[in-house]
Amino acid sequence: MADNGEAAKKHIKHIVVLMMENRSFDHMLGHLSLPPDEGGLGRKDIEGIDDPDNHVNPNRESGKDVSLHRLRDTRRVKIDMPHSAEEVEWQINPTGSSNDMCQGFVNQYISKVREAGEDAQEADLAMSYYAFPEVWALTGLAKQSTVCDHWFSSLPGPTQPNRMTALAGTSNHENKNIFPPKLWNVTTLFEYLDQAKVEWRAYSHDVSSLRYIYSHVISPHIEKISIFYDRAQRGNLPHVTWIDPNFRAVYEEVEDSQKLFQWAEDTYDEIVGNRSDHRVDLETDNSDHPDADIARGQELIARVYNALLENDPKLEETLFILAYDEHGGFYDHVIPPGWESADPALSEQLGYSGGSHKFGVRVPIIVASGWLESGSVCQHALDHAAITKTVLNRFSLGEDSPERPDHLARVPDLWTALEGSWREKPQDEPFQRLRKPKPGKTALREEMGDLIRRALEGGTPVERL
Repeated sequence: MADNGEAAKKHIKHIVVLMMENRSFDHMLGHLSLPPDEGGLGRKDIEGIDDPDNHVNPNRESGKDVSLHRLRDTRRVKIDMPHSAEEVEWQINPTGSSNDMCQGFVNQYISKVREAGEDAQEADLAMSYYAFPEVWALTGLAKQSTVCDHWFSSLPGPTQPNRMTALAGTSNHENKNIFPPKLWNVTTLFEYLDQAKVEWRAYSHDVSSLRYIYSHVISPHIEKISIFYDRAQRGNLPHVTWIDPNFRAVYEEVEDSQKLFQWAEDTYDEIVGNRSDHRVDLETDNSDHPDADIARGQELIARVYNALLENDPKLEETLFILAYDEHGGFYDHVIPPGWESADPALSEQLGYSGGSHKFGVRVPIIVASGWLESGSVCQHALDHAAITKTVLNRFSLGEDSPERPDHLARVPDLWTALEGSWREKPQDEPFQRLRKPKPGKTALREEMGDLIRRALEGGTPVERL
């Protein structure tokens, strides 16, 4: 029986957030609406991909329309898609006409690869999606959790301002990434938690995203990911856990900032004596940020989720939020709130009216707990500020806690937005662990053929495979 979330709010003791990178909803979860023989779940309650041929973008180079198409090579995307504030606005509304909404993804990608001196023949990658079994962890998680199919990036723009909105409920009206010597000056959800003496930790693989914030350049609350797995196994997680993947995507122009943040990581590790105990493979990018192999991202999602089930197999005390910070330049067909021709009800659900705030492209979000109906969907409009608000409204805060920014005050939390999916009591059966499917003979042949092709392209002798 459905509940308004009050029972869950009282019993959930741990909120765990894993925020991945740079993929759109259609690209990673749109397949859920497709039939099983096309790698989907046949979920018509989810606003995903009804028919790939129904979703097109023009290619000004060829003069032909490009339809959505399925990718099977998890390493296929080699070049970072455009996703600056200006580029995202062009993707959403390339001509200023309400008839061309969400029609600029392909041409924006062509411009990006031209600037990089690359061949634009694969510009159709902007119009691509994955399905099962390539995204096996996402598909498996969707079966037993709540998919949020109207969750939008907080603003049209890149990673950092969207992550700041998830961490603080605001980006202070900044829509660009910030690098040292300038850092983000925001009051994060963790300052609120410190005021209320609520235990929290942030776990990183390489460099924590919290290092970009003044108050967290050096913080005793940031630890290596191995400590998360250890605490999960012992059933000793903090009340709030934030997990960053292994980004590894640090560009030459921000090399100095990488040195600064690595210095902070190394300094703290040396102080607490775990410098040699928790080193990680910095070459293993599992963030899903192009050009990462999304197979590694699936393994990370499964490992984190399965770790939570070790001591809480029914997730009676845990709320797990899997999120992506922004769309990374990949196509999505839903017009974001605040834009021309967007559904005005979506803006109203987010506390806005009359297009007073333009949100970014729709992103994949899955919420899991034993207090949620398995296989449910949340169609309420949400953005990343809902993460901060959900945490703050779960744990009691004193009257002297910092004042909440306007955007955070407007948007709903998950306790409200998921009404209809919350249960009055937790489910009886334990959750199924996420397991990578074993390939059949045909799939195995394709996988080996792809491995050999990549090896040859990379100059690796086949005999070394």
